[in-house]
Amino acid sequence: MSRRIQQDEHEFLDIVRRKLRKDLLSFLRQGQIILPTGGGKGIIVPLPEIHIPRFSFAPPPKDVEDSERGEDEPSGTGPDIGIGQDTGKKPGDILGPVEDDGEGEGQGEGKDKGAGRGRGGDTINIELSEEEFMELLAEILELPRIKPKGSKLIVSEEKRYTDIRTVGPESLLHKRRTIKEAMKRQISEGTYDPNDPVLIPVRGDKRYRIPRIVTKPKNNALVVYMMDVSGSMGEEERRVVRFTCSLISFWLRANYDGLAEEWIVHDDGADRVSREDFFRTHRGGGTTISSAHEKLLQIIDEEYPAPEWNIYPVYFSDGFNWGGDDDICLKLLSEKILPIVNQYSYGEVRVERPWWPAPDTTSGVVGFSPSGSYGLMLLDNFSEEELVATASLHTMDEVPEAIKVFFGKGR
Repeated sequence: MSRRIQQDEHEFLDIVRRKLRKDLLSFLRQGQIILPTGGGKGIIVPLPEIHIPRFSFAPPPKDVEDSERGEDEPSGTGPDIGIGQDTGKKPGDILGPVEDDGEGEGQGEGKDKGAGRGRGGDTINIELSEEEFMELLAEILELPRIKPKGSKLIVSEEKRYTDIRTVGPESLLHKRRTIKEAMKRQISEGTYDPNDPVLIPVRGDKRYRIPRIVTKPKNNALVVYMMDVSGSMGEEERRVVRFTCSLISFWLRANYDGLAEEWIVHDDGADRVSREDFFRTHRGGGTTISSAHEKLLQIIDEEYPAPEWNIYPVYFSDGFNWGGDDDICLKLLSEKILPIVNQYSYGEVRVERPWWPAPDTTSGVVGFSPSGSYGLMLLDNFSEEELVATASLHTMDEVPEAIKVFFGKGR
């Protein structure tokens, strides 16, 4: 019985995984995928519970006239009355107001227009391995594997005990080799008795394992997240940014041996913060975008030498900058940032501003229509630059396309 249950369970999970493969893009657009943070394992996808279909027979209507029945047919039946059907209504007839049953279930034109009651449907949490999810993500979004830039490799050293010597610490005594040497010595001396083997190693029999230092190239990446927290970013915008960051971190972690993450927030000035503070910091100051990029360069100079790291700055903002600061940002990007990074990504989290006229972006990048001055500066100066990727992030629906824009070139 247990074997049959396990077989049914495996078949069920196969069906669910096929559904997941088919609907992964819609799950991404809704932000329903739970990605691990801090070394967690497995990707969780909450799917709606699948119910086994059952036939339900409704009681026959009571108001069917006898003329609609045969002589031998009981009340409420007849050739034109089906299971679960009622009489007296035709297609297009108004059914009337929704009745309130007193428990808050009815809504619309009934007595109570408040929120309904009742529990929602259950969900099934399907766990995928990182390898499975990476393959699905690459297939759905058409993402190529990342090609590390230049020789940005960190060399790690590890010990391999491949050598044997006659001297060394007792903690590294190779017992099997020592016994073998003792046996060889006793055989050569004629003192070995195969019927009563007694092997007592002497000092000359002892063999020790000796470590050999092996250098191994390790391909590491650094992603630096920067965000404008000057007051225009609401909770929904931050939720979009959080999910985008999770996908970026996952994809980079899947392509590199190691990934370091740094977090920078700014208003008129920039600060280095933790991941938790990155998403919950609110400030009411002005906006100076160059302050975050100067902090980025400071962190790289002090802790992440550019020749040894694959560097990915990612900046989120509504694009509205202090007058004149866009020129400073242009200089920083052109002269200092782009020469040392694999790619610079900008996600514009659009915020509705009725008083700001919509810019003419007919010559801009397809799918990216900036409303702020910073995005326009990037379009005017870097629209043909392969190291600069720009995407709009107004709603969760746009997150998959943004990930495709950021990593579609395999940089």
